[in-house]
Amino acid sequence: MITPDFTAFERLQTAVDAAGVGTWDYDLLADTLTWSPRCKELFGVPVEQSVTYADFVALVHPDDRAATIAAVEHAFDPTGSGSYDIEYRTRWQLPGQPVLWARATGRAFFDEGGTRVYRFIGTITDVTAMRQLQEQLTRSY
Repeated sequence: MITPDFTAFERLQTAVDAAGVGTWDYDLLADTLTWSPRCKELFGVPVEQSVTYADFVALVHPDDRAATIAAVEHAFDPTGSGSYDIEYRTRWQLPGQPVLWARATGRAFFDEGGTRVYRFIGTITDVTAMRQLQEQLTRSY
């Protein structure tokens, strides 16, 4: 039997898949990071492979790591909004293809006291084509 909630989830998952959006969910209490198949694809990680936060950091391009870590720390700051929005390069790229640029957005969820992050959830999209267009426009001026 399909329940209304299950149907709503299916609709959401279909829309997310159609948009090429990956999802991620970091449960800090259990110290588990869950990536959707699309998220793993953007980092060149096999679907069956599990990923840790340390793996994520290692998969970010070395020149973008410090800013990416700072953005996570900013999201985890209890005096802030908990929001996360950053673009960075991944270390993975197909032969003959440009470096992949990703945009990650998300939100940190705090405990009742508002002092400790217990969950960090968001999305990731491939923005390589947009970055290439920006570079072309910059070069043409």
